Formats: sequence, C-alpha cells, structure tokens
Amino acid sequence: MVIVMSGPEQAGYYTNFLSLFGMSSAIVGPIMGLIFPMVSELVSKKDTKQLAILYRFFYTYFLIFGLLIAGFFIIL
Repeated sequence: MVIVMSGPEQAGYYTNFLSLFGMSSAIVGPIMGLIFPMVSELVSKKDTKQLAILYRFFYTYFLIFGLLIAGFFIIL
C-alpha cells in the first residue's frame, strides 16, 4: 500500500525507518520493562534515597549507552 500511494523511493525510506525504529524498540523495551517496576516499588515505599541512587545510575550509564546507539544509527 505504501508503494502504491507514495512510490518506490518513499517506500524505501519508510522501510528503512521502520527497521531502525524496530531495532531501537527491541533495545529500549526490555530496559523500560526493568526500570518501571523498580521505580514503582521505590515510589510506593517512599524510599527517596534509593530512588535518587537509581536515577543517578540510569542517567550516567544509559546516557553513554544511548549516545553509542545513536551513533550506530547515524552511521547506518
């Protein structure tokens, strides 16, 4: 349907974007599946000290990881 409505060049761009989006979802999805229950539990327990440590950890390491992944996607 994309080829009929847009033409083959735009369909190629769409397919490329869709595959890159799928790859990023496969990487980010499990990370979010790990983070959300931990944060929810700490917020319900009102443990702000552990929550601050968790935020600091994720900001530090996932920023580096995110920049590496973004560099990989830019190269592609």
